[in-house]
Amino acid sequence: DLKSYFIDKLPDYMVPTFFVNVDAIPINANGKIDKNALPDPTKSLVSREIEYVAPRNKLEKYLTRVWQEILGVEHIGVYDNFFDIGGNSLKAAMFMNKMQKDFGETMHVAAVFKAPRIAEMAVYMAEYYPDIVRKKFGQDIGATTADRIFLSDEDIKDKLNKNDIEIGRASGRERV
Repeated sequence: DLKSYFIDKLPDYMVPTFFVNVDAIPINANGKIDKNALPDPTKSLVSREIEYVAPRNKLEKYLTRVWQEILGVEHIGVYDNFFDIGGNSLKAAMFMNKMQKDFGETMHVAAVFKAPRIAEMAVYMAEYYPDIVRKKFGQDIGATTADRIFLSDEDIKDKLNKNDIEIGRASGRERV
């Protein structure tokens, strides 16, 4: 696929976030590419690589709304990767800043890199901020020791709630 090709050939920061198929490149009167006539890449997320899974609880709905606000993307599923749908380090910092204002707690931007999906961020929140999750959302996600999202510098695989892993596999999304 095109993204894999670019990942092999370019530094990470140069790999495009979005790819949009166009029948022809629009040209302006001066013979240059008419950038304004190109389709908006965030609107083309309908053709997704993974199956859309809607937010399943109040916490996931809240996280989705915040991402929509920051990323300017309307249709976000719980398995969409923050960085694949327009996120970057600046937007990750904006997201965590919003979270800190809403919850009155210090939250680290590293969480977005270790838990870049709504489902993973919900597990992270339940693990590291269980009182806030219960108070604000009236629920217990119930992450166990095996479900933790690790934020250390060690090379530890991200862990998910067992239900999220099964849903992810059923939708064709494999975690490595």
